[in-house]
Amino acid sequence: VLYIDDNPPNLRLMESVLSHWQGVTLLTAQHPRLGLDLALVHRPDIVLLDIQMAPMDGYEVLRHLKRHPDLAHIPV
Repeated sequence: VLYIDDNPPNLRLMESVLSHWQGVTLLTAQHPRLGLDLALVHRPDIVLLDIQMAPMDGYEVLRHLKRHPDLAHIPV
């Protein structure tokens, strides 16, 4: 699971929630560009995405993910 969110408390909450799920590895990115880079390198099974981020909002991140042929199949 890749979680992209610029809000540290939200990142910590997701880490806490998913830590109880065996077999789930969580990658987090506090910056949209880092999230895109992590998606390219790790090819997560799912991406959880905040919409209200800067400098790139979640809709723009989604467009980047869906435009890349290796990432377009990943549920967001």
